[in-house]
Amino acid sequence: MKMESKASPQDVLEFQDRMGNLLSILGLQYKRATATGTYPKVELREMANSAREIYISLCRFIRQSYPDKLIGG
Repeated sequence: MKMESKASPQDVLEFQDRMGNLLSILGLQYKRATATGTYPKVELREMANSAREIYISLCRFIRQSYPDKLIGG
């Protein structure tokens, strides 16, 4: 029988905090990139990396919380 592992309330709080931090960073990077009206490749790469980190973290959290559900990543 497969044991189902659910995220603890502490896991949820840590995840929310991490997502909030990553989204704040992404927003700051976007503001900085658009402040001059140009989109330097470095800024766009940093924003893409932040967005990828958010996606990966979200997938890990969902996999840990709901191991019986199939999710990409």
